[in-house]
Amino acid sequence: MLEPTSRLTSFALSMGLGIVLAFSGPSMIAWSEPDHILTTIPVGAMPMGVAVKPDGQYVYVTVLSNDSVAVIESATNTVIANVGVGDNPNFVAVSPNGQLAYVSNLTSDTVSVINTATNLVTHTIAVGDAPRQIAFSPDGSRAYVGNQLGDTVSVIDTGANSVTATIAAGDGPYGLAITPDGSLMYVGNLNGNTVTVIQTSNNSVIATIPSIPFPTGVSVSPDGTRVYVASTTPDSVRVIATATNTVTATTSVGAAPYGVAVSPSGNEIVVANYSSASISFISTATNAVTRTISVGNNPQQVAYNPAGTRVYVSNYDSSSVSVIASPVQASGQQSGASAPEVATLAKTGNPDFLIFALTGLGLLFAGGITLLGRRVL
Repeated sequence: MLEPTSRLTSFALSMGLGIVLAFSGPSMIAWSEPDHILTTIPVGAMPMGVAVKPDGQYVYVTVLSNDSVAVIESATNTVIANVGVGDNPNFVAVSPNGQLAYVSNLTSDTVSVINTATNLVTHTIAVGDAPRQIAFSPDGSRAYVGNQLGDTVSVIDTGANSVTATIAAGDGPYGLAITPDGSLMYVGNLNGNTVTVIQTSNNSVIATIPSIPFPTGVSVSPDGTRVYVASTTPDSVRVIATATNTVTATTSVGAAPYGVAVSPSGNEIVVANYSSASISFISTATNAVTRTISVGNNPQQVAYNPAGTRVYVSNYDSSSVSVIASPVQASGQQSGASAPEVATLAKTGNPDFLIFALTGLGLLFAGGITLLGRRVL
């Protein structure tokens, strides 16, 4: 929708074309169609993990080359801080309340705790051997870390900043995710070609799902009924039904998929194809790829913003993060269907302002605007 501003008049004409015309004095207009790469942000060599703060204002990216976390301001798509952490930071996760960012340091065997208000490390927690993915319980009281070389998952009490339990998992736990109710954790065992299911109430293994080759990224649907697991070989995403803990579908994607994320609506997922320099979007209704977009070299991890309008992609060998404008899909909308364009429009100082924004949905005319600084979604 287009939010009203002072002296704003607008109308829409269904045209089904695709063009943008802009006439104005001193102004700035930036726009994008669905799935358009809005910008590419340099962050330093070998970026890997990526996480978005729950309010969407900041994005956190681990940078292996200089043992730091780059903090990106989403409004400006610029790096505003670099936070030094442990050796070879891999993954990052932000607490549900947005106050803390946890970072796994692969060769330090530690987790760095960053205060997101100050961008300072407040604690360093010793965990298992070669920590990888991190996930928080829904209430934020616990953080779980998969230790790839230790074949374990460390359970961290976030109030005490200490490990309270260590759970034996499969061979090489890499990616993990928690169901929305916090009752179950799914752990992808990279070396064992399995997924371990852990009951969080007593930290016990209740199931092992076999025959999932080289599982890396793991993500759970918002309703908790499905788990999506990226398999780097044979280039696919497996769908697990949580009711039965069985694989119900397999979707072929690009080469060597790593990170996977479910959209906030639950209607699609995005996966980073490491060896294809692309990301694939998959409809959760059909388990079919709806579109593929080229990004930087060797994309590692992906994350949605809370509104589902942006996807952030860490490009490991391009030293950058790609920012993708993604269609907004309300619950129940068919994934891959047309959605309103995503654009950011800014105008100052000149009342003689005219914008024609023509998309597949229609022609939008807006005139007589003193100040326009709203997002079209």
